[in-house]
Amino acid sequence: MRIRQATNGHFMIFGRVKMRRLEGKMQHVVELEGLVAHREASMEIRRRFVKEFTELLPRRLMIAEDNDLLSFRFTAEWAEVVAKYILGVAAAMSGDLDVSETLYRDAQERLTQKDKTFGIYRVLSERLPLRIAELYEAKASWAYREWLNTFADELLETFRESLNKFNEMKVPVTLRVRFLLAIKLFVCDRDVRGALTALKPLKNKFDPLWNYNMAFLKGYSGDLKSAARHYRYASKSEIDADILIQIEEFLFWIIEKEPAKEHVHFCLGMFYQLAKGDLVSSVNHFELFLKAKNIASFPAEAALATSWIEEIKKDASWPAIPFSPA
Repeated sequence: MRIRQATNGHFMIFGRVKMRRLEGKMQHVVELEGLVAHREASMEIRRRFVKEFTELLPRRLMIAEDNDLLSFRFTAEWAEVVAKYILGVAAAMSGDLDVSETLYRDAQERLTQKDKTFGIYRVLSERLPLRIAELYEAKASWAYREWLNTFADELLETFRESLNKFNEMKVPVTLRVRFLLAIKLFVCDRDVRGALTALKPLKNKFDPLWNYNMAFLKGYSGDLKSAARHYRYASKSEIDADILIQIEEFLFWIIEKEPAKEHVHFCLGMFYQLAKGDLVSSVNHFELFLKAKNIASFPAEAALATSWIEEIKKDASWPAIPFSPA
């Protein structure tokens, strides 16, 4: 540890070599240890990291004396590829995603010249595409979160590009990526049908995030009856307050970008009533919905909105607070 700190190194392999007679032959017994620097991580992540480190770089090797030159060279090349991979993992754990990708890609390039029948090379060849895909998933998640704060076009482009690169890796799609792909299909392409198809395998009426996504897509496309049903299901389960803020900001962004979609005010009315318990905002968005130019296309929902407004306003605690849409 002191040597690593003194050299400002991120990764060290060290150990000792002994000569022993084993099974009638002289053998080099190589005992290895390793150190890698990374940011603080949870105990579970650290356990997985240590397991992977040990799996790819065993702590004890035996090399026959009669073939030691080639064997030591092979071991050095093997250790170099493993080192790049392990450093890539450590960089990803530390949030240095670009550095991590460079290391992973370098390790992947070196493996193209290696014999994949060797177990560790085979494992690395299978694992690297998954690790690189994880980076793109993390980049896409980061870009989307930041975009919700600023709605900057360059962040949306990073979001799109990261998901496209994820798809190029030809790896299994995680649940989070399915949600992100659905978001991409709508936000970047306005492909409502494609977004609904992406969400279909995730169907779970008890999952509030799935329901909020479905509610918006159905509502945006004009199926307000289905949207109302999904908002009701979503409101029955707990969800992180930050996600509710993101949903709220996203709905306002849509109204700002597409003012002709006046029926989206119905979605906001449902959202404020059921998700946030903000009856003032709920009533005002229902009233904006009732003023929509295409309100005649939604007679059932217009009647519901009217009855909800009347019911809310009958409450003795109803405040007379002026409202101006964001």
